[in-house]
Amino acid sequence: MASRPAIAGTWSGTWQGGQNGERGAFSAALSLRGGATVVGVVTLQGNACLAELQVAGSVNRGDAHEDTYELTGDAGGAARVVFEITVRNGTLSGSYTAQQTGSACDGTRGSVTATAQ
Repeated sequence: MASRPAIAGTWSGTWQGGQNGERGAFSAALSLRGGATVVGVVTLQGNACLAELQVAGSVNRGDAHEDTYELTGDAGGAARVVFEITVRNGTLSGSYTAQQTGSACDGTRGSVTATAQ
């Protein structure tokens, strides 16, 4: 029986911003609570709006080869960010969008890719 992909752990890679082509180092330290809830910290180094985020979320759908997660992050009250993340074969990839909260960060979007460490 194949094991399910695991989002829990430490991830390291890159992020790229959609509007200005900004990029930088991406890292995440994630764990599972109760087998279904993902919690942790995501860091987008060099991103002025979304440098460090406390995230929480859950599996949207999954199978033996791939899981898709929706994580919501809070950047210290300055922005609320939704990550759509897929984990497959030890690789995490996806996109992020800052939701409308009345901050200068509204609408910030981009992509992330990382490997398990």
